[in-house]
Amino acid sequence: NTSRKEWRNMLVNIQKKLGKLEDFELSSWFVENVVGTGKSGTFYKLVFKVCYAKEYATETILLYRKKKGNPIKIDGHHIQSNGFLKK
Repeated sequence: NTSRKEWRNMLVNIQKKLGKLEDFELSSWFVENVVGTGKSGTFYKLVFKVCYAKEYATETILLYRKKKGNPIKIDGHHIQSNGFLKK
């Protein structure tokens, strides 16, 4: 698991590479309830089109709630951008 401090540091490094966040738009979302012997709960997938000062990105945030009444937690944060390939 990534600590909150490590995640914040990652966001700072992303901003250094892609520039300051300028705008974002939710482009799609998906919710799934899973029941079974594995990881049961509610899963949320949010996909954003993001405009940074230097580059565009697609960011996918995965959220998870074990059961109703429990807090929703970040299960993943994925960022795709051609800006990461540039020097």
